[in-house]
Amino acid sequence: MNVFHGQRRPEKSHQWIVTFMSVMFVFTCVISTVAYGQGPTIVDYDILDEVWTWEGSPYIITTDINIFGVLRVRPRVEVDFQGNYAMIVCEGAILDAEGGALPEERIVFTSNSTIWDGISFIDADNESRIINCDINNVATAINCFQSDPRIEGNNIEAHSIAINCNRASPEIVNNVSIRVLDAGIEGLHLMAISIHDRSRPLISGNSWIECRANYYYNNSTGIYIRESSPIIEDNWIEVVSFNRSTGIYTEYANDILINRNIVRVRSAPLSRGMWFENSSRVRILNNVVHIYGSPVNTSVGIRITEESSISLINNIIEGNEASIGLWAEQYHLDEFSGYNLYWKNLTIYLDLDAAEFEGDIVNQDPLFESDAYEPLEADYHITWRDTGDVATKSPCIDSGFPDINWNDPDGSRSDMGKYYYDGLRPEPPHSVQHRGNSIPVAFEILTAYPNPFNHRNSVSFNLNSPGLTSLLLYDMSGSLVRTIWTGNLSAGEHMINWRAERLSAGSYFIQLESGGIRRMKQVIYLP
Repeated sequence: MNVFHGQRRPEKSHQWIVTFMSVMFVFTCVISTVAYGQGPTIVDYDILDEVWTWEGSPYIITTDINIFGVLRVRPRVEVDFQGNYAMIVCEGAILDAEGGALPEERIVFTSNSTIWDGISFIDADNESRIINCDINNVATAINCFQSDPRIEGNNIEAHSIAINCNRASPEIVNNVSIRVLDAGIEGLHLMAISIHDRSRPLISGNSWIECRANYYYNNSTGIYIRESSPIIEDNWIEVVSFNRSTGIYTEYANDILINRNIVRVRSAPLSRGMWFENSSRVRILNNVVHIYGSPVNTSVGIRITEESSISLINNIIEGNEASIGLWAEQYHLDEFSGYNLYWKNLTIYLDLDAAEFEGDIVNQDPLFESDAYEPLEADYHITWRDTGDVATKSPCIDSGFPDINWNDPDGSRSDMGKYYYDGLRPEPPHSVQHRGNSIPVAFEILTAYPNPFNHRNSVSFNLNSPGLTSLLLYDMSGSLVRTIWTGNLSAGEHMINWRAERLSAGSYFIQLESGGIRRMKQVIYLP
């Protein structure tokens, strides 16, 4: 027997396999260098101050790591956890992870073989950021304890909780997706976002918040709120399970704004679009709540119990033809509640006197562009359809809360639902209108940056015609807060910088007015 370094020498008939494997190893190293730079870099130590770059990628995590100083993660970096390990941003420390806008420039936090334990901010510096990152194959993706990082532009996929807030007020804004999908474990309560213990996060502009339970005994909740006061605006929330599903669930919570969201809940036995227990001063404005529950079980658009106090205005609540639209006691809803539309609900109100709700519309089709079961095919813009001799408008148009301060940005009475109708009203059949040859003033707010903003904001817009121009700031009730700027401007692009002094935290509208035409841009101020 021939011996080579203590091992059996390969037979000649197998030498081609060895040669092939050697070539593939060299090829893999070359490809890895192209994809990741000079990595891998093994990280088995705590971090004081470091910069992780593409040249050192991938960064292989082989233990729990603590960040005590500043870790900056640059675009195109991949961070690969080799076990159930966590990245912990400690007291006063900063994690600055900002990927690029292009897919190949994003930062990736993942685990190739196991579920890792996520990124935890514990009394971390509020300059921490997770922007344009892909975070996946993780139990709980982001934990915020007494820390307020900015979480923006990310794709997050977890198996238990995507984002957890404990005494924290992070900005969770403009994310591509925040998803929770169970990983084959039964008996879980899955939550896309969990908010508790006096947290005040901003959850705004997220394209997709999903919680999906594939196993029968798992419950799923889109956003869970306890003893906290979040702002939840302009999100799409999708919840699916074979057991109990709830879009937004609150208990012992106060001072909550839920505004212009789409909430879709699909469940076999029990669906709740929104459920409130012992929650006060909750404003539910201009949302679309759509229930796809099993017809043989009780599903509810909005359920209010215990000592709760709710304002319910300008919402569209659509059921499954065997559901309850609104289930509450009379004292649960304040004097302003009303001007909501209910469609496809077998029971509109339960335990309520329908006469108390001024302006409600029942059993009328809201005429969405599409309310398809599959979310990618759904479009909840309300329509005004011209079917030949008859123009049929959505009953939601100009049927919302009639106060002038609630008017839509185009100046008309408020509409119901997430989207106000901003198309052209069709003309009556066979009518002729003289439009003349004049060119109207046309303009557009291009940006209000940053948004949300803190102290300073810049508004950019374009004027096609010169004229007296004003920028006005309104609160959510439609009251004028201040005049930001007014004066004569020439045609062309303009930028106006202004300081937000003596404002309360919350949402506002910036109104641009010139030549009798108005446009509005919603902004959020966080002092």
